[in-house]
Amino acid sequence: MLLNKTKSNYLLKYNTNIREKIRDIRKTFEKNKLIHQNLSVNYFFNKKEKKLIEYKIIIHLANKNVIFIITDKNSKIINYITSGLLGYKGFQKRSKDAVIILLKKIFFFFNYINNKNTSIYIKGLKYNRKLIIKKLKKKFIVKSLIYNDILPHNGCRPKKKKRI
Repeated sequence: MLLNKTKSNYLLKYNTNIREKIRDIRKTFEKNKLIHQNLSVNYFFNKKEKKLIEYKIIIHLANKNVIFIITDKNSKIINYITSGLLGYKGFQKRSKDAVIILLKKIFFFFNYINNKNTSIYIKGLKYNRKLIIKKLKKKFIVKSLIYNDILPHNGCRPKKKKRI
């Protein structure tokens, strides 16, 4: 009988110690949370707001064309250029030469984007992707790169045929 009482007393003391520690941890966490909130609010009002992304460049690499679309941060289209507008026809539209000339036109005509924070969205196929990214990183400050490959790597599995 004495052993059971001492065990239960020990367990009660152990449980109360744990509860007290948990309360202390919660209190410190809440204090830190309030301090962090106050710091972030003060930081926000004291510093000027920095724009993370000012322009978006959407690149669509289709099977037969390359399209560059330049939008502002609210996704309103500012301007666009395609390899078809440059006079290329057929297979020449997606060639490496067409992509290089498109990039040169973007750097020349849309020079207001130079040294601005941009995000790049690349849709479509993988050809000339590394070249485009390499050239854009030289002129623009790239904050984010987002890939969207629309073609499946091997397609869906065909349905099983019925035996006759």
